[in-house]
Amino acid sequence: MEREALLISADSFWQRGSMEEAETSLRKLLIQHPDYAPASLKLVELLESLGRFEQARDCAESAIRLEPDDFQAYFLIASILVRQNRFSEAVLRFNHGVQLSPAMADCVIQTLQGFQDETVRVSEDTLKVNPTHVQSLVTLGKFRYMERRAQ
Repeated sequence: MEREALLISADSFWQRGSMEEAETSLRKLLIQHPDYAPASLKLVELLESLGRFEQARDCAESAIRLEPDDFQAYFLIASILVRQNRFSEAVLRFNHGVQLSPAMADCVIQTLQGFQDETVRVSEDTLKVNPTHVQSLVTLGKFRYMERRAQ
């Protein structure tokens, strides 16, 4: 109960724009409860929003160690890798996340819009897990249509 209240407090600081206080609160929370994955994930989001990608990625890796089956941790680290133009690594993380939660493939594909090769790769991999995934079928159809028009 206490750790949830501390997480809400840190989030409240963040919502008010007090980023330094939010970070301090989250770090204190993680010292008291080092195995509390929601606090790690919130810290990842905060650090990413501040452009501190390496720290955010390290924190996301810690969250994955705490909750290896948590889609959100893989999604966050992959999003950070996209922002760092590390697409091959991002696709691997997105794919792992989609394997854990195939229903989240839409979210991944939307995140990768604008990165055609990566979007196609994730869509193809999603279809291996779920051959009827609508967003993947639409995405691949769209890219194949654009390729034919360009010829």
